[in-house]
Amino acid sequence: MWFKFGEVHSDDLNIKVLRIRKPFLPDFQDQREYVPGKDGSIVYPQPFRELTIEIDCLILYSNRHKKVAEDRNLAKLYSYSEQKLILSDESDVFYIGKLGGTFQSDRHKTLSSFTIEFICQPFSYELEPINQTYTKNSTESFLVKPNGTAYSEFKISITPQSTINNLSIAVNEVILHYVGKVQAGQTLTIDTEEFDAELNDENVSMNLTGEFPVLYPGQNEIKITANTDFNYAANIEYYNRYLS
Repeated sequence: MWFKFGEVHSDDLNIKVLRIRKPFLPDFQDQREYVPGKDGSIVYPQPFRELTIEIDCLILYSNRHKKVAEDRNLAKLYSYSEQKLILSDESDVFYIGKLGGTFQSDRHKTLSSFTIEFICQPFSYELEPINQTYTKNSTESFLVKPNGTAYSEFKISITPQSTINNLSIAVNEVILHYVGKVQAGQTLTIDTEEFDAELNDENVSMNLTGEFPVLYPGQNEIKITANTDFNYAANIEYYNRYLS
């Protein structure tokens, strides 16, 4: 068994992984309100909490000097920002998280045992993103079909063949508007995870109105329109995402 966090592999730290503990699902944080005289409760759904992954580890030492060096190496697991976490028992996906805090080590002359805790986002992601390109007319729609078990945010780049104004992207009837001009050959890129937009690398997020759409598992219909009919090329990028 092994794990990889960012660019650091457990083998690089001489760690022997004994056990990986991960819940089947992240914690719910639904709010419930109990009404006098009513059976049960009223549920107000809330987003998922983070996912806690615990890894029981062991380091064996060949001598005292290596013990000090290998213990110090554990600092490589620390990072200021979240990193990708890959686990040996599901190596086809990655999680996004960081250390949950410091961990205690049970030290002996020839070994140390300890448990590392990672606090991760509540989803796992397929290792490689899906990239799909479409050439369409604005009177047409196209279908995107993620294979995950949770919704996916996405990045879409649109290059019109003629100058247009006030472009709209409708995904399953959720509509996001770009208020402004996009000239022929320019590329408008919208990232629904970062909530931003760029027009030929210039930030134009202030021109967005409406609701940022997402892709759901299965069939998603996308239609791109503007003030007039036009032809365009569109590239859409997303990760299949799984509710662990």
